[in-house]
Amino acid sequence: MTDIIIALGQRLNIELVAEGVENQTQAQHLRQHGVQMLQGYLYAKPMPISEFPQWLAGSAPPPARHNGQIMSAMPHL
Repeated sequence: MTDIIIALGQRLNIELVAEGVENQTQAQHLRQHGVQMLQGYLYAKPMPISEFPQWLAGSAPPPARHNGQIMSAMPHL
């Protein structure tokens, strides 16, 4: 089912964001099928937007499995 949704999004030229990625196997499958923006517990727990800047500025770099894409703007807090 996931592959059908990915194919439909690509056919419609929609930039896809996969939500709910929990493990490296899921992330790898999605990337192999052209989905480059991923979010889920693999990267960070859900958090209030007010905590995001602190998390982003944390002393630890993003995990190695992070895809390196960052949103260009954050909503006002």
